[in-house]
Amino acid sequence: ATTPLLDGVQRLDYQLWDDERTRGALTRNYDHYAARSAYQTWQTAVRQVGPLFGLLRRVPELKVIISILSGDFSGVVFTSWEEALCAELLYVRPDLEPKDLHIPLRQTMEKFGVT
Repeated sequence: ATTPLLDGVQRLDYQLWDDERTRGALTRNYDHYAARSAYQTWQTAVRQVGPLFGLLRRVPELKVIISILSGDFSGVVFTSWEEALCAELLYVRPDLEPKDLHIPLRQTMEKFGVT
């Protein structure tokens, strides 16, 4: 058994999004519910920054990083729609089905004035 990175966050959790195939665009093994569960566990671990409290006091810049990892972008100025979309997909909606990607894509592009 591997040691978790954070309580409840396993080192191999990223494999929920991996595919066994070497070619192809969509992940055959993707499980929406497993991804959502892993994401929620990870979010809880990030938000409970008790072990990092001393470090956050010494390096206040880390608070912005923790906010981003928690899906709070209020203190962030994105320089492009691509950057904003990647942040949303990684830290807010990692369980988004590929067939629904067009929705946040359109919304993000509109925010940046790209039509």
